[in-house]
Amino acid sequence: MRSLFLLFLILITLPVHSLEIKKYDYKRYIAGNDHIQVEITCDKPRDDLFKSAKYKLLRYQRSYKPQTIKKYLKTIVICEKLRAGNEKWVRGTYNVQKRMLILEVDRKTDDLEYVFHHEFSSILLLTNTNMKKFANQWIKNNRSNYGSDWDNGSDTGWSAENRSIRKKGFMYPYCLTSFENDFNIIASFYKSGYLKSNLNSISLRYPLIRKKHMLVKKFYSKY
Repeated sequence: MRSLFLLFLILITLPVHSLEIKKYDYKRYIAGNDHIQVEITCDKPRDDLFKSAKYKLLRYQRSYKPQTIKKYLKTIVICEKLRAGNEKWVRGTYNVQKRMLILEVDRKTDDLEYVFHHEFSSILLLTNTNMKKFANQWIKNNRSNYGSDWDNGSDTGWSAENRSIRKKGFMYPYCLTSFENDFNIIASFYKSGYLKSNLNSISLRYPLIRKKHMLVKKFYSKY
């Protein structure tokens, strides 16, 4: 009788995953928010890629409070060869209203942890009731305006290490494109285990990025 009671206690304390992780199923998906929407197309992932991605994602989502996942994330769609409108370089995207992420996987690149946190950070940011106040605090640490073409930041692309823009408060040229993208980069480095030390190192060298890092840390304390 005692062993049955202990088994019952174990069962009721196990986490219940309300998060649905599924393969792309050829349905019509729309990504974006209230202001921008784009149609998504992609290929159904192979079984081994899907199983591996699902296992990893269940682990990554544990870095958030259970109520955060329950409230802000309902579905993750896994696919190959993701395309958002005419853009083929996209690794992931989101739908705020449906609390959904659409993530690309392949055999060549192991960046799922980064992409998951990157896209989920958009949902958390855009649904935050204090986003305007947070944005104002964030932008105070910029020494250049958003809207720049990230190709202007470096000859080698969006993720090039550029000391000039880091002194102005931007980790990578891609951060110059918008407040959301700037936040996404620092948030995903902060949440990704294998990238956190990189963010710490950069923060020590560049005071404006360190201030953004501290804002991200305070932001995620809620989640």
